[in-house]
Amino acid sequence: MGPFDPSLVYDLSDYGNLGYDSALGPPDPNGPVQDQYTGTWAVWEAPNNDPRVGKLLAQYVLNAAINPMVYLTNGEVEGIEEADTVTFEAHVTGDSVPAYNYEWFIKEEGDASWSPVGGNNSTWTWHPVSGDAGTYAVRCMVTDSQDHSGEVVWEDFAIASGNGGGAAPIPPSASGV
Repeated sequence: MGPFDPSLVYDLSDYGNLGYDSALGPPDPNGPVQDQYTGTWAVWEAPNNDPRVGKLLAQYVLNAAINPMVYLTNGEVEGIEEADTVTFEAHVTGDSVPAYNYEWFIKEEGDASWSPVGGNNSTWTWHPVSGDAGTYAVRCMVTDSQDHSGEVVWEDFAIASGNGGGAAPIPPSASGV
């Protein structure tokens, strides 16, 4: 396990920042947080000063420090037409230990369960076919060599009814998602 701020596990202030000073006023959303307050920053407000809140949230801090942190990229494409393709790539950060096992899933909006897709690879290329039009979530679960796991979900990926392929990917501004 790599270094992390042990104060996050032990105690939490009312504003999630050990250096919070109410005399400085609320944070400026347009400025870097590290220049506004000293100490450890979290973007939330505790509902009260009950010490059980800290104990409850500590499990999530430890989870993030131990388990792989995963994020997805796909060239910033928010949707494609049927018969086109898109490749999602999982990136693992943090102090996890290679080798990694990757599991890919999709779920169409309104479905109750995830469908496994792809293989044990950091990338998955989706080849939607006629009839696949809809809005989907794409999930990647990563497990490291010490059996720690993390996952990420890409929400609202749009598959539009196609004209047989060859169309350009739907850019974020034109996807309507």
